[in-house]
Amino acid sequence: MPVAPIPTLETARLRLRPFTLEDEAAVFALVSDPEIARFVRFEAHRDIAETRAFLELVIEHYRRGDPFAWGIVRRDDGQLIGSCGFVSQGGERRSAEIGYWLGKPYWGKGYAVETAQALVRFGFEQMGLERVEAKCFVENRAGQRVIEKLGMKLEGTDRSEMIKGEYPELNMYGISREDWRGKQVPDSPPRMHADERGSK
Repeated sequence: MPVAPIPTLETARLRLRPFTLEDEAAVFALVSDPEIARFVRFEAHRDIAETRAFLELVIEHYRRGDPFAWGIVRRDDGQLIGSCGFVSQGGERRSAEIGYWLGKPYWGKGYAVETAQALVRFGFEQMGLERVEAKCFVENRAGQRVIEKLGMKLEGTDRSEMIKGEYPELNMYGISREDWRGKQVPDSPPRMHADERGSK
């Protein structure tokens, strides 16, 4: 059975599109910054070969129909500013964890909330999820504010995941499909179209 191509999502200011190998220079310019890596699961990339390996992994996920990561691009100028996606999925639980990061020049502009809202909507409306979850380092106050703006509730903390050789304390958040629907107001959902480049 053919695997459906990974779609491109559009919000008011952003386009979430599948990565290609041609993105490696733009991605490396962002993820080589140690400030970006401070509150994410990966170390800052030391050379462009690490970035290429990441993109090859992402494209392998695309071949299985898995929206593991999208590139976040500004619609007005086509600038790649970060990445987002579903970092894990719960199978029969019909749940998934979202994740995202932005290059430092793009912090504080509302892009994270705009991106995450599109992910949550896609998870419930297109993937048929019953729950969407997110984790955040307890020290990452800005990240916590983003997650709270999604309507997610703090459900506890977790130290079971090894990240960069340590077991940091993570805040765990979640929202059910029912609760998400109750928080929605009539608006225009993100525009979506298939992008074949991510599925080959």
